[in-house]
Amino acid sequence: LGVFVLRRRPGHPVGRLMLAAGLVASLAALSVAWSAWVPAAWLSQWAWWPPLGAVPILLLLVPDGRLPSPRWWPLATALVGAAGVATAALVAAAIGEPTTLLSDAELAPGPVVRLLLDVALLAWIATAAASLGVLAALVVRWRAAGPLERGQLACLLPVLVLLGLASSGVHSVRCATRPGSAR
Repeated sequence: LGVFVLRRRPGHPVGRLMLAAGLVASLAALSVAWSAWVPAAWLSQWAWWPPLGAVPILLLLVPDGRLPSPRWWPLATALVGAAGVATAALVAAAIGEPTTLLSDAELAPGPVVRLLLDVALLAWIATAAASLGVLAALVVRWRAAGPLERGQLACLLPVLVLLGLASSGVHSVRCATRPGSAR
């Protein structure tokens, strides 16, 4: 989708972010396929998060690549910061357990890895909370939009549904990190 947007509107921020998220998501999928190799296994433990964390940022910038107004900068900063903290925590935690961090519920992570996973979980919660602000921004845009922009915003409904479904999978991932937890 990023390529499509950039072909129509070269340099558009939404197109760039979509392209970057798509490339990282492809790398994450490839790393899962090659997870018998330890560096790829390490990558597979965390590379899924940056594209998922980019979705609320994309939604905040759609359709014109700008925030609805300057008052939305704190929300954008919170989203970028939370995504960065979650990614950094998962990267560091995966160093300690490159092949089993999020995939083996039977192994109990060490205290440092558990702390890093808790930091990642808190950052995910912050992202989820900030995503509510993104929904508010979309409502503000919808109310102020003309017919063309409303049509562009209406295309986001499937994205919002899929984001909700993808985010609900975090609970099962988190439970997999604690021995004896129900999935």
